[in-house]
Amino acid sequence: PGQWFDDELLGLDVFDADSGARLGELVAVEPYPAHKVYTVRGEREYLIPAVEGAFILSIDMDAGRMTVRVWEGM
Repeated sequence: PGQWFDDELLGLDVFDADSGARLGELVAVEPYPAHKVYTVRGEREYLIPAVEGAFILSIDMDAGRMTVRVWEGM
């Protein structure tokens, strides 16, 4: 529970926890040495480190959404 294959995450709608705004759709999961990075595309592109608690606040597969914390400069 609470863990998914990368392919299962693709297509999730991604929302900013602070504003509630939809940032876009998760379109790629890239492996990096320290951790994975999620690529989210909407009006602009975001690269979000896949670090639970710091950036990834929740994933609701039933609702098809991910809630993230976007830090300034991301």
